[in-house]
Amino acid sequence: MVTFGKVARNVNINEKEPLKHGITRAVGLEHLDPCSLRITRWGEITDEISFTRRFSKGQILFGKRRAYQRKAALAEFDGICSSDILVFEARSDVLIPELLPFIVQSDRFFEFAINTSSGSLSPRTKWKDLAAYTFPLPPIDEQRRIAEILWAAEDVIVKNEAFVAEMEHYKQLMMRDLFRRGIGHEEFREVKKIGMVPVKWNTSKLRDICELITKGATPTSYGYRFQNSGINFIKAESISEYNEIDLDSVAFIDYDTNKALKRSILQKNDILFTIAGALGRVALVNTEVLPANTNQAVAIIRLDPKYRPRINLDYIMYYLTSSLIRQHIEKTAIVTAQPNINLSHLREFTILMPSLLEQQKITAILSSIDDAIAAARASVEASKALKMRSINQLLSPPGGDRDPTV
Repeated sequence: MVTFGKVARNVNINEKEPLKHGITRAVGLEHLDPCSLRITRWGEITDEISFTRRFSKGQILFGKRRAYQRKAALAEFDGICSSDILVFEARSDVLIPELLPFIVQSDRFFEFAINTSSGSLSPRTKWKDLAAYTFPLPPIDEQRRIAEILWAAEDVIVKNEAFVAEMEHYKQLMMRDLFRRGIGHEEFREVKKIGMVPVKWNTSKLRDICELITKGATPTSYGYRFQNSGINFIKAESISEYNEIDLDSVAFIDYDTNKALKRSILQKNDILFTIAGALGRVALVNTEVLPANTNQAVAIIRLDPKYRPRINLDYIMYYLTSSLIRQHIEKTAIVTAQPNINLSHLREFTILMPSLLEQQKITAILSSIDDAIAAARASVEASKALKMRSINQLLSPPGGDRDPTV
């Protein structure tokens, strides 16, 4: 059994002239993805950047603020980082560098970091506390064998994530082609601000095919309060990047608030469209969600019943996530501290309308791609779970002791 401070060191080097020394990348907490060893985003160094903590390729960046977010990554380049990030490196005489990332990723290490954090709004842990973390350290030869196993598992995750990214890119290409050229058309016409589309397609404004386009309201703006349980209240952040409603992130209101905020009451098959913050996320309301309300950062799009026989609901859902709508958002969004779209602009979205049969065919193609993406994502999550089980089994004390404070 060893303490973390005996096998790793906290590297605290200030770099006040990064560009002069060839360093061009800055990493903040927002660039570290939870539970991921890879850094795929960073900022460019400008005069506004206040970061001065230097890190080097091969070191570990650990988010000391809000450790429950589980942010720790292996640096694959030199850079500077936020003061809310600690920089670790292995003491190579006792710990091989290849094993350090997995020690830091283990459940016991993060539990220890959370338990030693202080502060109510933005809890932080400190190096002097993390240095006292105790864990079993195998001999060097066994460290190498464990590291080989865990890096093999990490390689599987990386490959699966790359496949998901490829499938998502392929889906975007298919959507761009299907929503501009359709299936089997040879004659095309020009549509203003869109380009060439099949002659047989009709065009409508979103408002023309809807019974209602409005937005929700926040209870606290009207003197009401959120509850610990009750009726679902869907916020913009409740709509995931996968265009689904995440029920684990909804708030709750009581029955009286639900009825008082009449405009924001949702119905089955309402389409939700985020109009503030992360713009253009889309989700469909189903019976599992209801009863429910939403806030002013989410638009409620309710199709007109008289058009339903000619409109495939899934087609509209896919269309609202297409590059055609994305371009419209980029042109009309109001860029402030929180980007937003006016309902008046949303109502003017142009909707290209093939025949119902062609809508169904387009939907079937995109749905099959979504099924493949979902299966690939499930494979990624399974690989991550297997890696974490391996980390916890191989780097925990004998007998299954999981108490990180012992």
